[in-house]
Amino acid sequence: MEYFCYCRKSSESSEKQALSLPAQERELKEYAAENSLKIARIIKESKSARKPGQRDGFNELIENIKKGHCKRVLIWHTNRLSRNPQESGIIMQLLTDGKLLEIRTRYRSITNENANDILLGVEFGSNAQYSRELSINTKRGLREKRKRGEWCSYAPAFYINMGTEKGKKNIAPNPKTSKFYVRLVDEIISNRLNLVQAVNLLYEWDVKTRRGKHFVKSELHRLLRKPSYCGYFEDVNDESDKGKWEPLITKQKWLELQEVLDDDSKPYQSRHYHPFKGIMKCPRCGCAITAYTKYKNDKPYTYYCCTKRRGKCDNKPIRAEDLEDQFVGHISKISLSKKYLEILKEKTRKQLEVDFSQECDRREEIENQLSDTLQKLDKILSMRIEGELTKDEYLDQKEILNKRVSELEELRGDVKYNRDDVRESLELFYEQCFGLQEVFSNGTLEEKRKIVMSISEGLTLDDKEVGWNFKEPWSHMVSVESAIENENWGGRRDSNPQPPVPQTGALTN
Repeated sequence: MEYFCYCRKSSESSEKQALSLPAQERELKEYAAENSLKIARIIKESKSARKPGQRDGFNELIENIKKGHCKRVLIWHTNRLSRNPQESGIIMQLLTDGKLLEIRTRYRSITNENANDILLGVEFGSNAQYSRELSINTKRGLREKRKRGEWCSYAPAFYINMGTEKGKKNIAPNPKTSKFYVRLVDEIISNRLNLVQAVNLLYEWDVKTRRGKHFVKSELHRLLRKPSYCGYFEDVNDESDKGKWEPLITKQKWLELQEVLDDDSKPYQSRHYHPFKGIMKCPRCGCAITAYTKYKNDKPYTYYCCTKRRGKCDNKPIRAEDLEDQFVGHISKISLSKKYLEILKEKTRKQLEVDFSQECDRREEIENQLSDTLQKLDKILSMRIEGELTKDEYLDQKEILNKRVSELEELRGDVKYNRDDVRESLELFYEQCFGLQEVFSNGTLEEKRKIVMSISEGLTLDDKEVGWNFKEPWSHMVSVESAIENENWGGRRDSNPQPPVPQTGALTN
C-alpha cells in the first residue's frame, strides 16, 4: 500500500520550529519502515492551517486524492491536516465518498469504515478551537508585553533584540549602526534633506538593512515616521504608550523630523542646478533661501533670495558668485597648509601617547577591582556551602556583588581605547582640512554643496551676508594655524604646550 506523506509546520520563519519538518519526516519514515508501508511521495510546507485556501501543499494533496492518485495519507497528527472547519469538511467528505481510504498517524488509523463522523468532527473542531485560543492568548500576551513597555517583535532597523528571560526581553540600540540613524536625522533636520538625499547619504555610509540590502525611499520614509526611535510605540502624546527601551533621539527631535517630512513645498522644475538652494534660512521671516536664474544679453545670472512664502520680506538677494566668495572666506578659516598639517599630525601623535598611557592605567585599575569582586563572589559561595551564611544573607550579598560586577564591566567597556584607530581618524580629518579652500574653489557644484553641508550648520542669509556656523569637530580647527604660531610649537617658551586638536570623542559622534 502506497501513502502520501504530508508534513506541515505552522510558521513560515526559518528561525521558529526549525526542526519541526525534519522531525516529522524522520518519524514518519521510521514508522513506515517498521510497519512495511511504502511512501510514494512526501509533501512538505510551512504554512498556518488556521485560514482555508492558503496552503499550496494541502491543495496539491487534495487534488491528488480527487484524481485518484492518492488513496492513503500518512501524517504525524490530524492537526497537521486541518485547523479550520472548511478544510476539515473537505477531508471528512472525501472519506465519506470513498476517495480517501485511510488517514494514518503514528498512533491510530482512520478509514472510511471505522471513521465516526461525530468523533472526527469533534477532533477537527478541537484543532480549530486550539488555533482560535492560541490566537487569543498570543494577542493577550502581546498586550501585556506592551503594558510592560517591551518591544513585541523583531527589532526595527538600527536596534537589536536583547534578553532571553521571560519578562525581560526588549530592544537596545545596535552598537554598530545606531549612530548612523542619529547622524542621518541631524542631517535631515539641519540641511532640510529630501528622501533622495537621505537615501544617498546612507548609501555613502554603506548602511544596509537587516537583509543586507541598501535602503530605498519608501522603506526609509516608513522608518523615519516610526516613533519607536524616540521611545514610543505609536502615540508620542500618550505617556502610557511609552516603551522601556533606550531611544535613539529625543521626542522633540523626532517632532522636528516630522515637520521636515511634512513639508509640502514642491520645488518647481528648473533647467538650472542651484547647489545652495534649501540649505540656508532667512532670519527675518524664517523661510528657506531659494535661487533663480535670469538672462541678460544671453548671459545667465543666478541669485539667492528668500522664498517669501510667509508674506512680504525685505531681505535682499545676493549673486551666486558673491555667495561663493563668502563661503570661501569661511572655509579658509579651517584650511591647513602643508607646513601646519605635518606639525599638527606630529603633535597629535604625542598627545595620543599620553592619553593611551592614562587609559591603560585606568583599565588596569578596573581589571583589578573586577578580579577582587569576582573573588568575593567565590568566597561567599564557599561560605554558603559551609553553612557560614544563611540563604537570605548569601542572596543579599550576591546581589550587591553582581551589581558591582556589572558596573565594573560597563566601566571597562568605556575605557576601550584604540590608539591607532583614533590617530588614523584624526589624520584623515586633518587631510580633509588640508587644501579645503582650493578643493571648494575648483570643485563641481555638487562637490561644493557637499563641502558646505558637511562642515556647516544653521546657515542664514541676511542682507547679502551669510551667517555661518561650523559643525563639530570643524569648529575646533578655526584659526588653528595662528594658534600654532602663538603657542610657538617646537620652540622655547613652553615645554609642554597643549595642542589645539579636536577632542577625539567629537570625531566619533
